[in-house]
Amino acid sequence: MAGISSTTQGWLPVWLLGLPLSPVTHEESESAVLAWARKPKGSCQFVATSNVDFLVKALTWSPGGIRHPELVDVLRTAAMNTADGMPLVWAARLLGGDIPARVSGSDLVPSLARSAAKEGLPVFLLGGAEAVTARAAEILLEQNPGLLIAGVDCPFVFTEGGKIAFEAEKDRAICERINASGARILLIGFGNPKQEMWFQRNSYRLQPGVALGVGGTFNFVAGEISRAPEWMQRAGLEWVFRFLEEPGRLWKRYAVGLAKFSCITAPPLIAHLLFGAMARGNAPHFLKGTFFSGSASVRVLVLPERLVNATAEAAHECLEDAVEGAVVLDASRCRFVDAAGFGMLWRVMQEGQGRYLFAPGLAFRALSRLHRATDFLAPFTCHELAALIARLAERFPAAGCFVSIEGTPEETRVTFLGGLTAADLAHINRDDLVKALGNGTVALDLSYCPRIDGDGLALLMRLRQYAMARGFRASVKNPTQAVARSIEVAGLAADLLGSGSSARL
Repeated sequence: MAGISSTTQGWLPVWLLGLPLSPVTHEESESAVLAWARKPKGSCQFVATSNVDFLVKALTWSPGGIRHPELVDVLRTAAMNTADGMPLVWAARLLGGDIPARVSGSDLVPSLARSAAKEGLPVFLLGGAEAVTARAAEILLEQNPGLLIAGVDCPFVFTEGGKIAFEAEKDRAICERINASGARILLIGFGNPKQEMWFQRNSYRLQPGVALGVGGTFNFVAGEISRAPEWMQRAGLEWVFRFLEEPGRLWKRYAVGLAKFSCITAPPLIAHLLFGAMARGNAPHFLKGTFFSGSASVRVLVLPERLVNATAEAAHECLEDAVEGAVVLDASRCRFVDAAGFGMLWRVMQEGQGRYLFAPGLAFRALSRLHRATDFLAPFTCHELAALIARLAERFPAAGCFVSIEGTPEETRVTFLGGLTAADLAHINRDDLVKALGNGTVALDLSYCPRIDGDGLALLMRLRQYAMARGFRASVKNPTQAVARSIEVAGLAADLLGSGSSARL
């Protein structure tokens, strides 16, 4: 789809039950919309304002299930997805996220109209009942002198059923009218999920800078439906006001919606309360190293035991300059992830190609299912070291083994990512590697080395002897089980492993 992901913005999204919510205030969301509207060219960005009804329609009752994949896809790839409803704000906060405020379409449209009038940005109103939308346009003009209403169109569109087979020509005509109007802001009021699905199938045709799904906002602007008092909005009780106004129409929607929302929120919330405080021991240093093989590079980040709001932000800062090459998130030590943590993972995986999640444990996988993150993580996940190395080999077919050298005056740590065989080491300049050791203790980290042969053993022994010749100790750290066995069979256990070394599975 044409829209860019919310992950390209300056905020880390909060992952709420399968949807990345943008943690923005009303002012920040308006500023972002105006910035997109000012751009004369480029793809049309989409802004969603999600509420409880969105989640109810998008998700199944059972943990981990997606009921409406297309709707979920639109909301996940939206340029911005705000929390339009205090239940979403509260749920996100309870699950470890930080949503500063509710941002609703009915609040955003009037303030956008004021700003658009000042900047001369034309606005197009699409959807709703014809008389209601026309009246909403008149009121916006009355309230905002100088506002440019580029057009009003109230077609009836189909997004399901057999009639969608005949929608292509109608859609093309609608988009041509919108584009010809010169609109920079498109307000789509078809209601959820029709407005999201309609944008999805027409995003490549639309030329406004930004489109917003605004649901029934035209009814509020036109005065057809009254807004709740501000104190009820702040208290999250606007739904009560709406229900009292239209009990016959809304009782089933609210009853079923709130029941389902409670059911799908309960499992991750229980896990958060029970296990969140049990996982301890945040690692002070996240960055394992940057590995090089010729011009190719791989950044490996060891996730902390608790991937929560503070540690998620710190972990992401370690990756902000990892634009080129590949990124591996080592989840082998991670025992707890909350809404902020999954939001960080979503952003990292969307920032470029060559992103991998390595060795997530049982607790990590269980939490992924409860937070409905399994489906987006699955394509990036490598459960075994061999699978990770194979994925890197596909991305860098000529790279061979990757090497990271991190030095302090006291110690040089050499970490190998990939096999230490003759074929893997073909592109490594061994003389340069030896010279890079400098002075100090040498640690040869084999955490990410799945295999070794005689050529690799010879390299390890050469590095060890270089250090010993200068009066320093050198030893192998964290060998995988296969590598440790190869070292033992070669009769080099006493030299390389020592008494304190243990093999990793």
